Amino acid sequence: MQWVEKLASLDFRMICEPYRFCYLCSKHFCARCCPAAPPSRRRDHGNHPTFIIEVVQHEGLLIVRLEDVNHFYDCSRVEPEMAFPGWVRLHPKPEEQDAGGGGGGEPCGFRECNRRIAQDYDFCSIHCQFEEIGRDPVMPPTRQAVLDSRAQKYRVKGLLTLEHSNGTPIVSLGHGWDKFCLLCHAGFSSQVCHHHDNHSTIEIIDTPEFGLVARFIQTLHGEWLTSLSTVQSSREERALDDGYGWFYTEVIVEVPLMMQSHPVSELRPNSCRCGSGIDKDMVYCSVQCMVRLSWKILLHAKTVQLLIYLCLLTCDAGSTFPKNAGGGLVSELPKPNRGS
Repeated sequence: MQWVEKLASLDFRMICEPYRFCYLCSKHFCARCCPAAPPSRRRDHGNHPTFIIEVVQHEGLLIVRLEDVNHFYDCSRVEPEMAFPGWVRLHPKPEEQDAGGGGGGEPCGFRECNRRIAQDYDFCSIHCQFEEIGRDPVMPPTRQAVLDSRAQKYRVKGLLTLEHSNGTPIVSLGHGWDKFCLLCHAGFSSQVCHHHDNHSTIEIIDTPEFGLVARFIQTLHGEWLTSLSTVQSSREERALDDGYGWFYTEVIVEVPLMMQSHPVSELRPNSCRCGSGIDKDMVYCSVQCMVRLSWKILLHAKTVQLLIYLCLLTCDAGSTFPKNAGGGLVSELPKPNRGS
């Protein structure tokens, strides 16, 4: 039941922002999605804290802190973002956003870019500088310099893959968790996190009738659905594509995550502990109600066990409840001696 408790506790409406880029691995990742996988299963960058830089979205473009990028690529010739001093753009602004630069309106140094920039800089973005310098390469003098140059190119290319060449972000910084891993007990965005590609996962869907629901496939998730057999759900047969042009019929089961507010009616004659109407064979209206009420029942049972344990301790001490000859408790308390 640990995975059920975890599923009920996660906030699937929260937005993931900002993004991260590890220039030691030359890979980008989401700090909220990727660390959700347990250390034994994840391939994250937990040991690379000094190599991770922050990526922020501003007016549809991704920008990075100049000081961070300069650790592996000199961007001092790139014009900073006016609204964020000390931050530079990965790609040029779209033409509709270009207002002629921040100063004298000099042309960008990249021959294929027609953006205007301030006089003190040569390029409007990291992309423009990287592409222009790459067209006129200067052979480094030593073998080590050649290796360093290759590593630098690899890192910059990795950073620029965060966006398409036209400046459109490949990964939206407004993404959220749309899946839950049944093995790792973790929520994640399938768009950015691939730690769970070979694991059993379920989709998290926002529906107009039930709000957030966990979507199970009967044949794939039957084992996990058994734990939710008392929770209100909807079932529907759907034709699914196997990826090779063949279609097959599968039962899709959607289980509400959050507390419901449906009135008791002929369609939902039973009532959940929260008051929401449910089917006659059901006990709970959602995963959230199931976990909350289960904890209350468990807490009550633990409290009763604790009271019994304390009574037994008191009896063993012989201070209040004496024992009979057979070692059990006497049925009645001894009457006090009023004469003494």
